[in-house]
Amino acid sequence: MESYKLGDYEHRMIAAIYDAALNSTKWRAVLADICQHIDADEASLLFFDGQHMQRNFVITAFNLDNDKFVAEHLKDEAEKIKLLFKGSPSGKVFTANEIAANTGISYEDYVGEPTKINERKELQVRVGIPLLLGEIICAAMGFHCFHNSAALSKNAIEFIELLSPHLVRAMQIHNHISVLIAENNSLLESIERANLAVLFLDTNLRITYTSKEAQKTLANHPALKINSHQRLQAFIHQEQLNLETLLTEFLRHGFQANLLATDGISLPLQHPDKTHPLKLCFIPLNKAGVILNNDVPCLAIFLTDPERKRFISPVYLQQAYKLTVTEAQLAQLILQGLTIADISALRRTSLETIRWQIKQIMQKTQTHSQAELTRLLMLLSNDFNNSMPLNDLADTSFQ
Repeated sequence: MESYKLGDYEHRMIAAIYDAALNSTKWRAVLADICQHIDADEASLLFFDGQHMQRNFVITAFNLDNDKFVAEHLKDEAEKIKLLFKGSPSGKVFTANEIAANTGISYEDYVGEPTKINERKELQVRVGIPLLLGEIICAAMGFHCFHNSAALSKNAIEFIELLSPHLVRAMQIHNHISVLIAENNSLLESIERANLAVLFLDTNLRITYTSKEAQKTLANHPALKINSHQRLQAFIHQEQLNLETLLTEFLRHGFQANLLATDGISLPLQHPDKTHPLKLCFIPLNKAGVILNNDVPCLAIFLTDPERKRFISPVYLQQAYKLTVTEAQLAQLILQGLTIADISALRRTSLETIRWQIKQIMQKTQTHSQAELTRLLMLLSNDFNNSMPLNDLADTSFQ
């Protein structure tokens, strides 16, 4: 088997992991797929919240009976995992030998005898991964092989390490989303908590919903406003005509998936008092989507104001998407709303070089346009009041 690289299969697996983060019933298929790929005989995933027991789950790839057994002793299992990985960073991939070397105690000494499948076959852990470790919340994943069988290969460990930061992120998403579900929050409340600047438009292109973050963005950047008829109005007349044309075309064809792959879905709006334009990114909503105030929204518009700084951890980008230091810095500039020309001037680099670097970022993040990349970065980012000045990002040495 050749050394693992982040190819089509890995990207499909990463997509499946994030899908499972939103729907825990899909984890079993993910675990089974990983087991088949790395030649493991079993995999297990445990999530435990000591305060909200309804959020807890344990899932194995194949052994349903073991699910029931562990579920009955979930609190004890979670405590054992906390002891086992105490002080370890989330996402660190431990082999059984590394666990024993770090703790002086074997995994089996913590969790008991190997899991029996039948009278002749039993499983032993070969890899353990702490995903979330806290006083109240705990999550971990393990991969197992039959007793006396060969250890997982070096390539298998490497593959798991590629997936590990995404598994951690998936558990963080599950932790956040399941809290919202547990508290019976609506979709709109979820949007508000995520601090997304989002507008919803109905089939008449009237605004049916404006998030609080979108209200702040519109108040800060006068290139766009909502008029008395609840329609969008650009400050510059020609840009208003462009906006109306785009929205009309989008209403006719916006449900075609291929339209999302064009840069035309990202629209900048200028204002004479602002250095950088307000960016609009358009996403079609399912025709049978969420109903707000008896209006059916058909279009979501994400607003990006470069002056409202947002930040995404470069370390996370490097771990999760294998970006280089340079690419992670460039992603931050894209998130700030800078154009290719802006970035080229700021970094004193040619336009061709910047385009090539952005193409590399899009390939690694599996996005197909700069607009789609910007949306991804927005969803992964947080507001950052004291963000690094742009000149610092330009002058930072990179590899």
